[in-house]
Formats: sequence, structure tokens, C-alpha cells
Amino acid sequence: MNLTIPDYYIDSETLSLDALEIAWRSKDSQEFCQLVIKNLWEITERNLNNIRDYIKGELSVKFHNLFDELMQKKVVIHSEYFQNDITKCINDVRASFSQKLLKIEGWFHIQESKFDDFNLQNLIQGNRIKFSRVFLGSLYPMQLYKVSS
Repeated sequence: MNLTIPDYYIDSETLSLDALEIAWRSKDSQEFCQLVIKNLWEITERNLNNIRDYIKGELSVKFHNLFDELMQKKVVIHSEYFQNDITKCINDVRASFSQKLLKIEGWFHIQESKFDDFNLQNLIQGNRIKFSRVFLGSLYPMQLYKVSS
């Protein structure tokens, strides 16, 4: 069974050029971070959509063709009783397989885009608190410096 599995590789040069374009459009570091995350989110959504299309399309068709071949080859069995059992079994497996493909395809959905409420300062503060809990009493006290935009 030959399948054409999509390639989702994105080279670092493309990401760097995207980041440079975003930097030109951004008015401050907060907007830059939000636009970079938005860009990565769009790439992720596009790739997830491609995976879903691949599962619903080529992969599903290929397996159903294999089930069809199997149905044609069962003719070599001369007992009608066994042919009926095999037909039922193949149809049950086909239906079960279709349900499993739908379930797998569902894995590649993002529930809801909630990145709009992303706040870099909140992320830094939250990680600072977690870090300070882990390294309480550290020899190196943490200080947060505000980066000018």
C-alpha cells in the first residue's frame, strides 16, 4: 500500500523571514510576540487541516479499496455459509475502520483559538513565580527588567 504522506517541514529561513516581516509591521514587542504566535498558529492550523484532508481523502480511499479487493477475493471460498460470514465480517471491519478514521481525524482539530488573550508580561510573571518556587533560596535573586519597546 503506497501512500503519499504530506511533508510538514518548515525551514528556519522561512520562519526567520516571516519574523522579519512581522518585526517591520509591529509597533512594539508585545505586538511582535502576538503576531509571531498568530503566524505559528496559522501554520499549525494549515498543517492540521492538511492532515485531516489526507485522512479523509487518500488514506480512507486506499483502505476502502483494499476492503473492496478483499470482498472480490472471497469468491474463492465455495461454501455459501462461509461466504456470508466472511462478507459480514468484512463489512463490520469496514464500518469499524471508518469510525476509527473519523475518530483519528478528530484528533487533528483545535478546540478553540484562544490565543488572542495571550499576554507576554503575564507569561513572564507566571514563569518567574514558578521558577522562584523551585529555586527558593537561590544564590542568584531574580530580577525582571522591562525591555523598552
